[in-house]
Amino acid sequence: LEDDVGTVIKELKQLPISSNKKNETQKQNLINYYEKNRKRMRYNIFLKRGLLIGSGAVESAHRNVLQQRMQLSGQRWTKTGFQQIANLRAIYKSDKWHRIRELTKKVA
Repeated sequence: LEDDVGTVIKELKQLPISSNKKNETQKQNLINYYEKNRKRMRYNIFLKRGLLIGSGAVESAHRNVLQQRMQLSGQRWTKTGFQQIANLRAIYKSDKWHRIRELTKKVA
């Protein structure tokens, strides 16, 4: 939360080398992850902008927007059909259903 991922990376690199190859590989993978995702870990800036940094909102939306509709009894979906219904459901839950009505009127 202090926008100091560099210090975390530095501390990880200074850990003693493990005789266990698996541990050493995991440590290097973690360092690589932090280095690759440094820009995504600026949580203090995100919070100041009022953005959410946890996964709770996404998980809740998934339950509310997708699972509620897609897991009804007897439902079977192709990948294409699922994507189409998911798109419509997202629009509906975003209170933008009027845009679908306008589009269908133009097409008709």
